[in-house]
Amino acid sequence: MKLIEKLIKFILNITFIIVILLIMVIAYNYIQLNILKQEYNTFFGFSIFNISSGSMKEAIQIDDIIIVKKEENLNEGDIITFFQDEQIVTHKILLLKEMRIIRKIARYTDKM
Repeated sequence: MKLIEKLIKFILNITFIIVILLIMVIAYNYIQLNILKQEYNTFFGFSIFNISSGSMKEAIQIDDIIIVKKEENLNEGDIITFFQDEQIVTHKILLLKEMRIIRKIARYTDKM
């Protein structure tokens, strides 16, 4: 009987920790979006976006989830996510020339 009680206590403790962590993540995201007025969430430098069109279908499908990390060093062939005309857009870099990015013409807009 003591083993079952210890097991139940352990499961409840783990569940409590998970709930607290989820509340902290939700509060962190709320603060970023509503108080700090950021345009998208970041968590330890990473952002999550949902793909809403098929223009990148060779690499990314509709409804895929992508995880994006801000990077300063870009290379040809990299897939990048950025703001264009107040929309979040993802493109593949075809050519880097004199610090200008020539990207794939097809694009998608992202819903968060």
